[in-house]
Amino acid sequence: MGHSRIDRVVDSCRELLADLDDHNGEIESYLTLNLVVGIAAECEYNIQRLFSSRAARRDDMLSQSFVFEVVGRTVRSLKTSELAACLSWFGSDSKAKFVESLGKDRAKETAYNNLIENRNLAAHGESMNMTFEEVVTAREAVVFVMDSVSRALTH
Repeated sequence: MGHSRIDRVVDSCRELLADLDDHNGEIESYLTLNLVVGIAAECEYNIQRLFSSRAARRDDMLSQSFVFEVVGRTVRSLKTSELAACLSWFGSDSKAKFVESLGKDRAKETAYNNLIENRNLAAHGESMNMTFEEVVTAREAVVFVMDSVSRALTH
């Protein structure tokens, strides 16, 4: 996922928060909420892109369209358990490769799932339980999980 738009937003938010005398709780909460939503949207885009790219290996446009639609409708919460279930559609090896990769760093898997859970809370108007710095730290976990999905689909 490299140095994305989200990474630039994180840098801008850090600068803004650093300019405040005392981290204003309300401003930090607003920035954190929007950052969580932005990261989740980026995850959703990347998941659809990765699955569609895997489906594109076939010269069957109907299969490609089917995969794109199914992934778009099915992967809503983006938790690793749902991603594993979707990967199983490409064979048990894909799911096993993903689960094995996640097993190498359970802390990152937990941080990723926490970020996704907080996105779901925010989407339903509930309070999140992450700070700005926790969200920034979770960015590494997002990269780890997206890389794990990518590796699982490239067998």
